[in-house]
Amino acid sequence: MAICVAGIQLFNFRWLLSHAQDDWNYLSGAAILFGTYFIWVLGPKSLSSEGTALWIALTWPRGLESLLKAKAWLWSLISTGIVALVLCYAAFLFPASIWKILLVGIGWFFFSRSMAEKSVTLVSVASSSGEQEKIPAGRRWAAQLGMLTFSIGVLTQHWPLAVVGIVYSYMTAAAMWQNLRARLPYLYDPWSEKLPPPPTLMHAMVAISILVEAGALFTGIASIFVGRENIAVAQAMSYGICAVLVSFGVWHFLLGRGVSNHDVWRWGIAKEEKSEPWWRINRSRVVAFLRLLLLGATGGVVLGLFARGYLAILQHIPASAEIIRKSQEQMAKIPNLRISFAVMAVAFAPFAEEYLFRGLLFRALDREWGGWHAVVGSAAFFAIYHPPLSWLPVGLLGMANALLFKKTGRLAPAVALHMVYNAVVSI
Repeated sequence: MAICVAGIQLFNFRWLLSHAQDDWNYLSGAAILFGTYFIWVLGPKSLSSEGTALWIALTWPRGLESLLKAKAWLWSLISTGIVALVLCYAAFLFPASIWKILLVGIGWFFFSRSMAEKSVTLVSVASSSGEQEKIPAGRRWAAQLGMLTFSIGVLTQHWPLAVVGIVYSYMTAAAMWQNLRARLPYLYDPWSEKLPPPPTLMHAMVAISILVEAGALFTGIASIFVGRENIAVAQAMSYGICAVLVSFGVWHFLLGRGVSNHDVWRWGIAKEEKSEPWWRINRSRVVAFLRLLLLGATGGVVLGLFARGYLAILQHIPASAEIIRKSQEQMAKIPNLRISFAVMAVAFAPFAEEYLFRGLLFRALDREWGGWHAVVGSAAFFAIYHPPLSWLPVGLLGMANALLFKKTGRLAPAVALHMVYNAVVSI
């Protein structure tokens, strides 16, 4: 079946492939598009053809999860083999770009795995009438997030966009798999289905997306009324307002699902300590808490100085130096931009971003992946929401705060680290 589907999709993509030999990136991008489309078509078709037999796997000792994981791995391997042939052809035609094509191949290896796992989460079973259950539109829409970002990044040689596509697809796959694991035992009894315990990865990703999109929307609306000369102030105010509203909205949403604010701001703290009123906390606990804040602030200074040194090194590299110079020239044209950015970065961003990226996202990802995979994954997702040149220091900041949050059991030290880091960088 896989060979038949591959042949059909090659026929569908014949026009694109025939016009993709002008340059290596067009040919490689066409291969990625085909591989993505192949997984997206093969996965659901394969699952629907076996839906009537899924009840057998539900009785296996290891359950259905291992079977679906194996299917995802098989689909990614088949698609990788096909894409690899096209990439080898591209390397033959354009030997001078072979190292770039190799990087695309490595990126595809990881991207295809995440796409295959997302495709697996669309599994459904046959109804009593023998018809396949319809996949909910929301689940199908979620599986498509980031689907074309990687290929578009390769086609346009916009490498940060390609990296964003890989990271976002992996995170979406983890979020969808977390939900799938909770409903797997109830495929034939959806009325008894239990949702995974909140906060989930999907909760965190939706909240982060709302913060980013709402901030941009509010800034655009505000700029119409305040004019370009006050755009910096409008941006800072918009982000601050959105940070407060989104954080409050998420808090209210989670509270309705039995998750208190303490459950987000603390990690592994005993219930009796969480419920103790603040006026009864003894002096030793206050001193310990202040030490944790000092630890976070010290880490912020160290990472902030590293970021400034990293920026100084980039200014001696021609390609990055030109990007930094143009960015500084554009910033200089906007009045009060530096001050507004500093206020936004120190007063609002640390609270909202630590609440969302560490309190929600990292906590949920730690339940799904655990260990260093969760630390690095949450830091990578945090980094892609920042300018590409800052990915290294911002990624280190995300890793440090994830570890600090888990080791200390409190989110406050991570907020302190984030505040001091932003203050040092924005001086």
